[in-house]
Amino acid sequence: MAAYPMHYTDFDLSLRPELRELRKHLRRERVVPRPDEILDRATLEARNRDVAFAREILSPFGEDTVVLQEVNEALIRFRLENNDGTRLRNVVFARPCLQKLADDSVRNIKIDYLRRDLERVSKKRDTYVYPHSLWAILDD
Repeated sequence: MAAYPMHYTDFDLSLRPELRELRKHLRRERVVPRPDEILDRATLEARNRDVAFAREILSPFGEDTVVLQEVNEALIRFRLENNDGTRLRNVVFARPCLQKLADDSVRNIKIDYLRRDLERVSKKRDTYVYPHSLWAILDD
């Protein structure tokens, strides 16, 4: 038997006020798939690994400000809350690019560059997309 929790939907958890904290915890700590998705253990572990790596990149913003919004086969979306002093509110990562970066031999250098780029952009834009070429697809 898998050690994964039951799958909750946003609708189920928003019905009762005392479950709001549980919803926040589930969104921050693990990927909560939609009820119509059938996911095996390997898929969940891959998603959790990708989300953890994306959180590692976003760690300079603080753990409390980064909230997971969506994970699918192509994208990981985060929302930044209570991020005073900056305009940045949304961060979108392409999962295949994150996986490629995670396996790169010079990943630490690239992560440092990515963090500097995030810091620079955070004062100018409200959304950051990695890789930048993904803008063309998301703009449509």
